Amino acid sequence: MKNLKKFIVCTSINKPTEAIKKFDSMKDWQLIVVGDKKTPKNYKLKNGIYLSPKKQEKIDKKLSDLIGWNCIQRRNFGFIGKVIMEFH
Repeated sequence: MKNLKKFIVCTSINKPTEAIKKFDSMKDWQLIVVGDKKTPKNYKLKNGIYLSPKKQEKIDKKLSDLIGWNCIQRRNFGFIGKVIMEFH
């Protein structure tokens, strides 16, 4: 049986907050932060995954266009990213 991880998926338009840093350091958890057009370009995580707008459009440009920008629904790319990681 595959070793399953627990995931935290969120969006952010801010630099990493104290909560994000805490989530990023939690053992046995994988943090995925989905960026938006307002997210700082130099967004960095130590352990988690940051999906930049460019990466999201690379995953699925049509879906990106349908969701639009500046909305919580961008988080869906984090769920897609998790699925992609599970099967690669």
